[in-house]
Amino acid sequence: MPPGRKNNWFDFSALMGASGLRLLLSRRDDQNGGQPLAQHREILGRELGFSQGDLAVPHQVHGTQVDWADDGRVYPQTDGLLAANPEPVLTLQVADCAPVFLYHAPSRTRGLVHAGWRGLAGGILAAAADHLRHRDIGMGQVAAVIGPVIGPECYQVGPEVAAQFDTRFLTTNPDGSYQLDLPGVVRFRLEEIGVRAENIAAAGICTKCDSRCHSYRRDGQRAGRMVAFFYEQG
Repeated sequence: MPPGRKNNWFDFSALMGASGLRLLLSRRDDQNGGQPLAQHREILGRELGFSQGDLAVPHQVHGTQVDWADDGRVYPQTDGLLAANPEPVLTLQVADCAPVFLYHAPSRTRGLVHAGWRGLAGGILAAAADHLRHRDIGMGQVAAVIGPVIGPECYQVGPEVAAQFDTRFLTTNPDGSYQLDLPGVVRFRLEEIGVRAENIAAAGICTKCDSRCHSYRRDGQRAGRMVAFFYEQG
């Protein structure tokens, strides 16, 4: 991390418990003057010592597509990336949805998944697990870190969204709307695909409550995006 820039990043590397890995997320106060997202990502990457060609970038559509990233480039219509080699720096952008970091230590396989309500309802974490199993990676050996995500007290949804989830993750409001426990859904889905409970860590940060985070629910169209970087320390 660049000297003097520590306060502009969330660093969740210690939560993964594996040496040599960096799990970073830019903070709201590091918007660099409001540049377009692609330019902002490139600036952040340079601060970490990477060129644009090092960055594997998903073109996120709130879907369930997961791709293997072999090099640094844009991956269209994709909300999750996996890497079996150390070269590509995995990235994604969020502003209430959860960035989910995955790591299989024996094969040094990394994953970074954009987990919002649409992706979770559609099975994006299961899609990531399918890719890993096809390469003989057992999910019981995978560790996961759940980054900042909007909390249940702050995430009000309508019946059409609530219908996609088990009632254990919902609280009914007097007006007929619901509070959705998105962090709880992420953790449940991870365990459902075979990640052991003891191998799941969470940042425990609500994006709407914490002013260091960008939040679409709090700021609407004015909200920026936090950019996640997942890489092996050289």
